[in-house]
Amino acid sequence: MVDLPPPVEELNEYGKFAFLNEMYTMASYILANNSDQNQNTFIKFALEAIESERTNLRDIFNQPYQRPQEKTVVALLMRCAELYLQEGQWFNISNVELQLVDKGNEPFMDKIRYSFKNNDYSDRFVLEEPIIKLTFARFKMMTYFEEMQHATYTGPDPDAHDPLSTFIIPAKPIPTDAELYNQSVFIKGFDSPDDLFLTDDEYLQMREEYVWAAFRGFQVVGSFFTLAYFVVMVLFGIKALIRENHVVMNEKAMFTTSLAVGYGILMLLLELLSFRLCFFACCRPKCHMCCIYPGIAMYFIQYGASWVASALMMCSLFLYSRSSSDIINILILQHTLATILPIFFTPCIFKWNRRVERKFKWVRIGFFRSCWWVFVQIIFCLLFTPGIHGIQFIISTGLKNHPKVSTSWKKRKNVLTP
Repeated sequence: MVDLPPPVEELNEYGKFAFLNEMYTMASYILANNSDQNQNTFIKFALEAIESERTNLRDIFNQPYQRPQEKTVVALLMRCAELYLQEGQWFNISNVELQLVDKGNEPFMDKIRYSFKNNDYSDRFVLEEPIIKLTFARFKMMTYFEEMQHATYTGPDPDAHDPLSTFIIPAKPIPTDAELYNQSVFIKGFDSPDDLFLTDDEYLQMREEYVWAAFRGFQVVGSFFTLAYFVVMVLFGIKALIRENHVVMNEKAMFTTSLAVGYGILMLLLELLSFRLCFFACCRPKCHMCCIYPGIAMYFIQYGASWVASALMMCSLFLYSRSSSDIINILILQHTLATILPIFFTPCIFKWNRRVERKFKWVRIGFFRSCWWVFVQIIFCLLFTPGIHGIQFIISTGLKNHPKVSTSWKKRKNVLTP
């Protein structure tokens, strides 16, 4: 046997009205057939309270109470009403507490509330149905209450005088990526997240802000040098193509040079687009634009293209033919080395910080404040310019707040697992 009386808090006005009618009928029957006069005294008080609340609710509906048409819903409705009487929930539905206090029945409040608990007339509507059928019947019953509430309710809006209906939970707006990019800076005197007491939200927010601060540190200088590098690559490549076409007449060499020139033009176009947005963001930092550069998607495209182009140009250089221009050959070798080199700087950029048995990736604040970061920027700007995309892309991977479960926690989990 499974009973599914809905909590009183889930009932709307029509649901309470329906149960008050059913409970009034049941209470009247119990009063008429019960021989315990002492108990009947308390039942009379309960019956008056139910009738009073039922009358109040009747005035806010334009139709009298009607039972549902489906028999299973009616059976569940009557069983729930019976349980409300037995368990004293009718007390909450009837709002009877104030009525009893006004009539001086406060000392007998508990006896009145549970006056239906022990008698021979409270288990006449017991249901023995599968849980799935009772659940479906409960859903139909609550739907019926909603439909009748919508169709017959004429009272005031239940939320009209409810202060909670207009209460707005204050919430700090989540900054956009552009706002974080424009506003994030390294705080002086703060070298590690262990130096301050931080809540979980503050910890994650500061972690992300510091990644953005490191992310923008290479932006302006890196844009200038990357733009200049690909301009040089395209100019020398075009010069080599003209020479190979008219002087050397070497089609194999032209293929290698064409790869370098085509790649250089593609990256130059991307850099021009990137530099425009970079320049705009620098000149108007309060304009919270959705930055493409420096942006994760653009860096991913450029760094991915660098790997593909390096593989193609190196294969052509060593397996097919060299370019007639030594400068182009040197640029291809330099480009390949610059593409690989940023991977080896990852330990210098990030460290893992443990918090609540998890590890979070933080930028090395001391490294980005030291002269070593300046030295790295100089090295990449002058010698390994194509690797700037790689450095920025590696920094951008720290913007995802994905923790790493620590080894100690894994060991504890294995111990606890039977």
